[in-house]
Amino acid sequence: MALIKPFRAYIYNQAKIKSLSHVICPPYDIISSRKQEYFHDLDAHNFIHMDLGKDIPGDDKYLRAANYFQQWIKDEVLVRDTQPAIYFYSHQYWVNREKKVRLGFLALLKLQEHKHSVFGHEHTRLEPKEDRLKLIREVKANLSPIFVVFADKKRLVNQLWNNYVQNIKPFVDIADEDGNVHKVWRISDEKTLDKVRSLMETESMFIADGHHRYEVSCTYRDEMKKIMPSFTGEEPFNYTLTYFTNIDPAGLTILPIHRLVKLDQALDIGLGLFNALTNLDFLLPGEQWDLAHLVHVHPHRVVQNLQSAVLFLLRFGRLSPLYFRVIHYLDVEIAQLRVKLVQVRR
Repeated sequence: MALIKPFRAYIYNQAKIKSLSHVICPPYDIISSRKQEYFHDLDAHNFIHMDLGKDIPGDDKYLRAANYFQQWIKDEVLVRDTQPAIYFYSHQYWVNREKKVRLGFLALLKLQEHKHSVFGHEHTRLEPKEDRLKLIREVKANLSPIFVVFADKKRLVNQLWNNYVQNIKPFVDIADEDGNVHKVWRISDEKTLDKVRSLMETESMFIADGHHRYEVSCTYRDEMKKIMPSFTGEEPFNYTLTYFTNIDPAGLTILPIHRLVKLDQALDIGLGLFNALTNLDFLLPGEQWDLAHLVHVHPHRVVQNLQSAVLFLLRFGRLSPLYFRVIHYLDVEIAQLRVKLVQVRR
């Protein structure tokens, strides 16, 4: 069960900020050093001053972020909405000259104790978690949402768009430096909010981006629980800011991850194939590389390794005269292994 709730967001005061496009920035973890300088210089109130402050010797950037946050609230650069809402968000972007529009909404997601309905897919690293934990300890606010996708069995996102949003003027309508268009609407009608909460209870959430932030939010909650004299489970730190979108392929784009590998010598196709086939890190001490034996003892892993070899050749094998013969051999082997795997399961 995924529990969500509306919240009173702090937003930029457009009476004081004349150009919202000058105070927005991309997610902190995709900003280069050059872009960090650019956004810092763009506007004294650009969000990067809080979310990704510069490293200045003798100056704590996390405390500096907290001071910015409090000062901007005091100066009414940031103002808080008067009533709880969810914030419907339209993101128009381009992929290979094709315009796409992703629809979703921002709300608070209840942090899970054991991730029964919130699922991740990444291994997280200590350094980014320490960075975000230091920030949340000082600022005591979620500065950027996690990004989750869900099946949307009842077509909730489309219902919100069709019934409540599309004919209303957004209170945020800006284009970023890449030409992407961002629009935001408030939905504060209590009846609608109850419907959203009810429908989301039956959904499972899959973290597309923000694994480190989600884990940090859980860590911060656990820290706060220890010092709370009376813990109810409904304190603000039990929730984290989240962007929810469905798996509609019309608006959701998943691009491949590219890695640049520097080689000291020319790529050896034969060696690559050998490594893919023989990198059996699950072998026990003294266990031999014997295919027939391994099929019965480690059927899943053998299939995975052979498939890795096939993928390796699909990428590089055109350089090898043995390409077609090896691919055919491996295809046959994998087919046979799948039959044996079924037999083992029985």
